[in-house]
Amino acid sequence: MPYDTAIIRKLLQAALSDAELDTLCFDHFRQVYDEITSGMNRLSKVQRLIEYCEQHLEFERLLSKLEQINPNQYKLYFPHSGPQILVIEDDEYWSKKIAARLQKLGYQVQSVPSYEQASQKLEEQPFDLAVVNIALQREMPPDWKADWSRLLGDIQQQETDLVVVTSIDETLKTQSEIEKLKTRLDIHHEVQHYDAGIFFKTDFAFREFEAYVSMKLERRKKRRLST
Repeated sequence: MPYDTAIIRKLLQAALSDAELDTLCFDHFRQVYDEITSGMNRLSKVQRLIEYCEQHLEFERLLSKLEQINPNQYKLYFPHSGPQILVIEDDEYWSKKIAARLQKLGYQVQSVPSYEQASQKLEEQPFDLAVVNIALQREMPPDWKADWSRLLGDIQQQETDLVVVTSIDETLKTQSEIEKLKTRLDIHHEVQHYDAGIFFKTDFAFREFEAYVSMKLERRKKRRLST
């Protein structure tokens, strides 16, 4: 995702005093702090921090810290910066329904109908969470495993949290079908690492789904702030 360095520069200058800028660098960007020399002016410090974040892909962490330190100034420069969610669903009804419910919660949502398009989106920008529809193998094209594996690789690389939605009929499913699905999820890139929730479309509980998504995003925010 391309970041507007001019906006970030303005935010740093508006949100932090010189002492606060030094403290931010000391606590979270020690390499930048070590390069700050006596008498270096504030704008030079800001520029060094921006260059470091660009070189080391640290803008997301920097913005997270700025939002924590000065949320009012942060909102002025990034008014639409809520969590980013990617919905991967080929059923138009479910795609629109899920997106609408998540948008009402204040999340920024984009939807795509295929794993291939999802991988392209993940290359273009980071997402905090992906809601992915996975069906039984008999409902998928022959190469679905390769596409699924590639998508999970992209999700893992971007450190995106994961929620799975499936069209298995919950009232008719057998234990073997559920175990088969969980096995597929676990085989590819150890998805169990994500603690991915699985939601079934039959008797879909939207409130439970929304609560789970909110919980995942809150945990993600706490992880980011603790790093």
